[in-house]
Amino acid sequence: MSRDTGLKLAIMSITAILAVGLLATKGMSFSVRELAGPLGVLGSLGPCAVFYHRRQTPQFVMTLLALIQFMVFTSCFTVAMYGVAALGAPLADELLASVDQAMGLHVPAIVQWANEHPQINRWLMLAYHSVTPQTLIVVLILGFLNQRRPLEAFVLRYMICLMITLLFFALVPAECPFTHYGFAPSPHQAHYLEHLQGVRSGERTIVSLTDSEGLVTFPSFHTSYAILLTAAFWRRWRLFVPFAIVNSAVVAATLTSGWHYGIDILGGIAAAIAAILIANRLQRWLYAESPTTSAVAETA
Repeated sequence: MSRDTGLKLAIMSITAILAVGLLATKGMSFSVRELAGPLGVLGSLGPCAVFYHRRQTPQFVMTLLALIQFMVFTSCFTVAMYGVAALGAPLADELLASVDQAMGLHVPAIVQWANEHPQINRWLMLAYHSVTPQTLIVVLILGFLNQRRPLEAFVLRYMICLMITLLFFALVPAECPFTHYGFAPSPHQAHYLEHLQGVRSGERTIVSLTDSEGLVTFPSFHTSYAILLTAAFWRRWRLFVPFAIVNSAVVAATLTSGWHYGIDILGGIAAAIAAILIANRLQRWLYAESPTTSAVAETA
């Protein structure tokens, strides 16, 4: 097992333990049946990775391993996020809105502008919902190009950034601008609000992976992830430029959709930068005693 894999396994284990501890503390539960889907995917990808490892096809191995790590960690994080929401720290919407006001931002006005320009708003929302397919594209491209170190960095940054996000969610929970300012939420936003309020009130005690919502307002993880997706192709300009354009729209949509305050965007940028810096520092240690691996990773 490489140092990189060992570190990520440790992060996933810590997140899983945190999730279980939070659920137990707050009297919440997680249906074992919910593991059927992830375990089924894992049961399919794992043997494939072993097969291609024996066939000495590193591109397929690193691609499958990255997908497994994404799936397992995201599942652990989702459960932990619901546990953190149940802690019930005071909502910070008033504080976030006041910071926006100090910066000269008014989210309802931005949402109204978007509603008055439906074609632009449609494209922005398409970009907003593109982060999941973008993830698959990034993993496949880096994996099949045998870009091991950039691929491992991308997954590590993702994990670190979500852990940073989880920490701030525990300290600064919020309901979103559409609640604070009183404008009508979309069906998706209403579903999210039902989950957040239900967990915080203690009415929702079962965590479901198949029926889950992103509960974090500050910092905006869509903003963080837009940066991480784009940074995955740093210095690969033919890919960096289109990803930068699409993900600039993702960041803009966090405001035009009414999902986030302006300060959430700045928080998301800071979280992404912190995750990149931490991951880069960790990778110096991860590859310190593996010059051969490092040399191979820098090729292609």
